[in-house]
Amino acid sequence: MLKKIIKKVFIFICLALMLNVLFSTSSNNISAIDFEKNECSIENKIEALSKAKILKINSSKKEIISSIIDDDVFNIDGTVLVKNSVKKINDYYNFDKKSKYDIASWLCEEGIISYQDKIESYCDLLSNKNFKNTSCLTMVYDELREYYESSDVKNDALSQKVENVLFQYRSADGTLVDNSDTQLSSYQSDNFIIYYDETHIQQYKAQNVANYCETIRQQFINFGFETPVLEENYSKYRLILDHNYNGQILGSNIGVSNPSSNPNARATYITIYGFYSLINSVEATIVHEYFHAIQSAYNRQHGWFTEAFASWAPTVVCDDFSETQSYIYNYLDNLLETSITETGGYSSVLFPITIENEFGGISTIESIYEQYKLFEGVPNFSQLKTIVTNGISANSSGSFEDVYIKMATYLTKPYEWYSYYLDYDYSDGLPLMRYLNGSASSTNNSVDYYASNYYKISVPSSVNSHSMNLTVNFDSSGGKVQIYTIDSSGNHNIIYGNVGANNQYSIDLNNVGSDIVELYAVVSNVNNSGSINYSISTSYINHNYNHEYDWLNYTKHKAFCCCGISVNQGHVVSSDSFTSGDRFATCLLCNGQAEIGFIITDRKLNGLNMFNEGDRYILPNGVIILIKNEGELSEFDKKKLKDEN
Repeated sequence: MLKKIIKKVFIFICLALMLNVLFSTSSNNISAIDFEKNECSIENKIEALSKAKILKINSSKKEIISSIIDDDVFNIDGTVLVKNSVKKINDYYNFDKKSKYDIASWLCEEGIISYQDKIESYCDLLSNKNFKNTSCLTMVYDELREYYESSDVKNDALSQKVENVLFQYRSADGTLVDNSDTQLSSYQSDNFIIYYDETHIQQYKAQNVANYCETIRQQFINFGFETPVLEENYSKYRLILDHNYNGQILGSNIGVSNPSSNPNARATYITIYGFYSLINSVEATIVHEYFHAIQSAYNRQHGWFTEAFASWAPTVVCDDFSETQSYIYNYLDNLLETSITETGGYSSVLFPITIENEFGGISTIESIYEQYKLFEGVPNFSQLKTIVTNGISANSSGSFEDVYIKMATYLTKPYEWYSYYLDYDYSDGLPLMRYLNGSASSTNNSVDYYASNYYKISVPSSVNSHSMNLTVNFDSSGGKVQIYTIDSSGNHNIIYGNVGANNQYSIDLNNVGSDIVELYAVVSNVNNSGSINYSISTSYINHNYNHEYDWLNYTKHKAFCCCGISVNQGHVVSSDSFTSGDRFATCLLCNGQAEIGFIITDRKLNGLNMFNEGDRYILPNGVIILIKNEGELSEFDKKKLKDEN
């Protein structure tokens, strides 16, 4: 017998270990009821490649670099580990929708190609005008200039290649000549000089561009921003119209030199690729690149912050900002769970939009750049947060963290808060929404820094009968929880929760409102780096076991709360039961037969818990006492009551 028991225990332990391997990851265990999740949450963004662990690369470096430069769609033979599942890299990531510049950058970060390989790939892609899936080349040119200006770069073949790309337009006898030795014509307005190839672009089109540039220049001056730094030997800002490209419109803002008056600033010029007329998309591209020029007038910048704010600029100047709109949709559909620092910047445009809308308007954004100007060099993330917080304080109250948390919470229902920037509503929920059963469910997960996970919590019809509790336990500091509700009148309400010193957040959801139609929890991480592991659970508390009853036997019945939770209780009978020697009486609650039961009394039982409109009391052990106008306690019940008190 003992051997059989030991054998069964051994089998049970083995099964448990197998299940743990199947359903666990290195950082967290995912419950089977965790969430339903759209697969696009990772596979449509190059920035998330680092989240999938690379297991093996079969392609040679030569094959990889050749694919970057020559293949229409990047191809690499290898595997990644995703949630304990091994997948081919090409099957998991949609490289067809990714910029080759981003792919080269990722390959370098993963150590698959060298830094020099990345720089050379940039040069070859630019020379071939390979701009597919690329919106702005400013950050690419910034990296090339950093390489070119670095002290350890020697006069080798790669340096010469970088120089040819950076200085693709050169002055010759007072005119501008491109790499194909084509002499460019020019049109000058008060503050701009527009270069163009007159064999492909008529002068009036260049004039239209110049006039538009004058308009936006004045608009940004009116907003309080500085004007761009001019290049040495130029009295006007340079913009080059490049017609020799058949793809989508895109631009670049190319840094040239640092003025002696502000070594942190940089003179720049703009190139617009694929130009043929001043259409809406060209206007928005010019504004985006012009704001890069404004940014460079304050301080040298790069990274997500630069592109986020340059993508914001068209929303305050242009009637049509569909490109910026596409960045917002990409963030909502794919990147909510990704740190805003890892979105490439464009898709983080809602960050400056939130500053404008909620923290003091455009003047606050200008104040942020004034703070940026005071900083020497390129700030790290922690320093950037201080710059933003100081800028906000000039016109409003709040911090970098406050901006992110408000933005993240608003994105639970983005159309409610950002309808001006969106064409359609996410009324059915965000693609990355997770789902929790309101009555009783739990799951473990993690959240990246300055990223958020979203939970829709089902609201059972019984929620208003007693309390429902939400608890989030973080394994370290930096966690934040926001509760978002919608009532039957369509009102949207937010509770910005405070996580306790024990890194736990708990709330009785009955306290958020009595007329909840939709209920959400947003879990965020406001650390400067790294992810936080956490558990999130929901449960009912303060159950009332008077919803319905099931007879069990002659001494007790099962009593149910409206949520379905049940307990076993003793029967309750009237005071005249058993007086005539009857063996059975009818339970007043379950209507079943009872050999013993608690009786009705008119005695007021001070200190006991009253419920059901004052006609019932419950003893500390769960025994129920009923109240009646006439009748008194039997000797048995008097003794029972005395024992319990």
